[in-house]
Amino acid sequence: MRTRKRFNKVMHWQEPDRIPNMDFGYWGETIAVWHKQGLPTYVKTNQDVERYLHLEGTEIIPSLPVVNGLYPPFEYKVLEDKGQKRIVRDAEGTICEVLKDGSSIPHYIKHALQTRKDWEILKRERLDYTRKDRIGEVKKVVEEAHAVGMPVRFHSGSLCGWLRNWMGVENFSLAIMIQREWVEEMMEHLTEMTLYLIEKVLPGLEVDMAWWWENMCFNHGPLISPKLF
Repeated sequence: MRTRKRFNKVMHWQEPDRIPNMDFGYWGETIAVWHKQGLPTYVKTNQDVERYLHLEGTEIIPSLPVVNGLYPPFEYKVLEDKGQKRIVRDAEGTICEVLKDGSSIPHYIKHALQTRKDWEILKRERLDYTRKDRIGEVKKVVEEAHAVGMPVRFHSGSLCGWLRNWMGVENFSLAIMIQREWVEEMMEHLTEMTLYLIEKVLPGLEVDMAWWWENMCFNHGPLISPKLF
């Protein structure tokens, strides 16, 4: 049984030959430790790991070539070199301090989205969902994936997760309580973007899954209360 059939049987409450292991993402340091423990050194990327271990996670499942979110992204730029650390502007416009080896969570210095004015610029320049170049050759990707027994996923985006990334945890936490109308306005635009792309892309395509994400917790519990959720 190939990955797509196995996945769809699970999702439709049918019985597959086995339950697929569908992880995503491994820290670079983890792979380096595995090399010391016997993982061949040619196994370098997340995709390499999944193929080598015969996993079926999201690292190797093809995505439709549809850009949902910031587009174009900010240009990644090194602003200052501090030896083992760098000050950079990342693809989401955040200025942060990172370790050169890519380990650990960045130390955030300034976020791209802080005011309503910032939002209007972001919406106009990077969240125009009618841009035709957001959509690639979707039919070709679906046909090629299904021909080798792989499912295909559509990236449905995020609400809290994106805004938290663009604003920072503290700023977003304050805004959701004292600038509720603005937060709702931003979430409404993000929802409209996803719905627009769904309506433009999915009719007539046999897509196996929609993938969206949120990140509302940290090491001591949720970032928003159950009541607010």
